Amino acid sequence: MTKQELINLWAESGVKVTKRQVVLAVMGFLVLSAFIFIRELKKLPNGKLQVVACNVGQGDAFYIKTPKGLDIVVDGGPDEKVLTCLSGHMPFWDRKIELMFLTHPHSDHMTGLTFISKRYEVEHYLNCPTCQKLFTGDKITTSDGVEIKVLWPEKSAQSNDPNQLSLVLKINDYLLLADADSTVQPQILDLNPDLGKIAVLKVPHHGSRTALLPSLLEVVRPARAIISVGKNDFGHPAPETIKLLEDFGVKIERTDKD
Repeated sequence: MTKQELINLWAESGVKVTKRQVVLAVMGFLVLSAFIFIRELKKLPNGKLQVVACNVGQGDAFYIKTPKGLDIVVDGGPDEKVLTCLSGHMPFWDRKIELMFLTHPHSDHMTGLTFISKRYEVEHYLNCPTCQKLFTGDKITTSDGVEIKVLWPEKSAQSNDPNQLSLVLKINDYLLLADADSTVQPQILDLNPDLGKIAVLKVPHHGSRTALLPSLLEVVRPARAIISVGKNDFGHPAPETIKLLEDFGVKIERTDKD
């Protein structure tokens, strides 16, 4: 079809577009493009460590952006909700996760990682059931200086409960306890005598009744505590755990409310 035939076809269609409509359409397109551009710019690294507790319901999922933009995931929650969290904090063109950790093989921590692996290229997947295991004393330092220390489990530790063998990570001054509750916290303290004060504590096991020991809070003295929790029939977070944190003057934030 020639150019003239196209013009004739357009004319015969009876569709008339005014100059004003064209200008408005172009302006609308430019405004939408600018909005998307600004939104994506906000997702770029800002030179600081950024830690996001994803709202994945009754489960755990953390997204971490390092100062120079490396992407780290710790657990993935019980379903695909974690993908919404990642897309909300990673530019749409970024399709690589540099480090991904599974703290222990329970579905409320593990299932979402399967969805992540399908959408993103995962460079290093650590501590999954068939991956390289991490133990107390192991340490990873990213190229931009973020220090990830493994506080637990000890290599010789044994338990029939995967919660008690949860991978416990200290990432700079954030302490992520996964589901390692008061049962194993005395051992964590003994193995890490230099633990000291932290800024943010991820409360283990969704704030269950046995989540925390006062002796742990005495050592780490967090300013803030994050409870990853959703609708559940277990009574999480337990009133006893909330009161214990309040008694220590800790600001509590919950993924089901904040």
